[in-house]
Amino acid sequence: MNLATLDTAMYEEIFSFATELRSETAVAEPAASATAEAVLVREARLLDDGNYAAWVATFALDALYWVPSSFPIENPRVSVSYLLDDLRRIEDRIALFDTGWAHAQLPPSRTKRIISGVEAWTEADGSLRVRASGVTYDWRKDVMETHPVTLMYRLRPEGDDWKIVYRIVHRLDCDGPTTNLSYIL
Repeated sequence: MNLATLDTAMYEEIFSFATELRSETAVAEPAASATAEAVLVREARLLDDGNYAAWVATFALDALYWVPSSFPIENPRVSVSYLLDDLRRIEDRIALFDTGWAHAQLPPSRTKRIISGVEAWTEADGSLRVRASGVTYDWRKDVMETHPVTLMYRLRPEGDDWKIVYRIVHRLDCDGPTTNLSYIL
């Protein structure tokens, strides 16, 4: 397995994945949904606790983390995104937090994530397609920000664990005014 390098094919693949998952109408698989919920709740806990090294370790080498800025979701090849990071960029972002020089995070955000409505479907290779609703509360400089989101994941089994291949966070107000999103949404 290789580190992801964003290219035309990857842009198309993540866009197709998100588009298809947004239009999913099949009933979710209960066992797959329970597994996915456990993975997403663990991820939320790691982020809320600021355990970024452990969070990064949950990603596959070919992972992509995308926060689209349009509704409906548009192809990131032709539309601006809040971010579209491969694993190297995710690691860079976390390394910046660790330096204490992430000025937009001075003081750092305190967050609480609520995950609900987790649905999952098994793919032919054993990976899971996951869709969930979430809310991230961000407390910083005496201001509470609330970010309702649709979460979309591709999770791949690796050994006794699951790795995040895609993490897509689609904000409800993605095409509206934006405040400081310098923390991990």
